[in-house]
Amino acid sequence: MTMLGALQWACAEGGIDCDNISYGGPDYYPNSLIAHASWAFNQYYQANLIDGAVSCEFGLVAICNTNCTKCQATPNASDAALGAALTWVCGPQGIQTCEPIQPGGSNFLPNTTQAHASWAFNVYYQGYKCQPDWPSCDFGGTAEVVTC
Repeated sequence: MTMLGALQWACAEGGIDCDNISYGGPDYYPNSLIAHASWAFNQYYQANLIDGAVSCEFGLVAICNTNCTKCQATPNASDAALGAALTWVCGPQGIQTCEPIQPGGSNFLPNTTQAHASWAFNVYYQGYKCQPDWPSCDFGGTAEVVTC
């Protein structure tokens, strides 16, 4: 089974409501197959974890990793440094759009540079954290990996 096939299965026969990863949904970004598949596979796994049974194979295109990590802005980073990092991560070389942290967006509140940077940094990080030798959570020293 391909990753796309497994994603389609999880969102149809698997019974997972995948509206969150559709355009405009709160988990649409990062807009990549691996990010959307990871979200759907996790939803399926969480919904079907009964008495220790593991429901995380999907034709060998997924693995279970219980070590949840995320990327967030460091508490001591200045607004100026975070703003520069946000400009990069929201640009064409990063996640390309930060609509959810714009006024009216699903992640606009709290309206702080720290919160907006943490959201954007984590979206970027989740899309690239499994790529070897890729500095996916640094952003000029303004970010750090933390356990969920």
